[in-house]
Amino acid sequence: MSGGPLDPPLPHRIASRAGAAGRDVQLQQFVNRATDIRDHARVEALDAAFGSRTEAVRTLAGQIKQHTLDHLDHYVGQFADAATAAGVHVHFAADGPAANEICLAIARRRGCRRCVKSKSMVTEETKLVPALQA
Repeated sequence: MSGGPLDPPLPHRIASRAGAAGRDVQLQQFVNRATDIRDHARVEALDAAFGSRTEAVRTLAGQIKQHTLDHLDHYVGQFADAATAAGVHVHFAADGPAANEICLAIARRRGCRRCVKSKSMVTEETKLVPALQA
């Protein structure tokens, strides 16, 4: 059943759908309730795992995140080296169009007629689908 609220027709028209979703009172109530349930479950899980140390763990996690971002070049290089050692071919691109061109070149070289993609947020940012369709 295509076209329902959980399975909208493609391509997604986010701008027009966002306005309608913002006016949908029932949808807003569902989202608020789901968010409350998720947040409550997170608090309970953290409390069960760390008890009175929860805030200290959160602080440490924030510090680890910041350290990783501050040294991202090192960690990306470390990952690329390990992946390459495991037989993976790692590609680097300077921007979205360059990333798309790498994908297109691989698809052409392999004679791809269909592809399955993941990480839609990245592919939406690089506009990979239109590049593949062209």
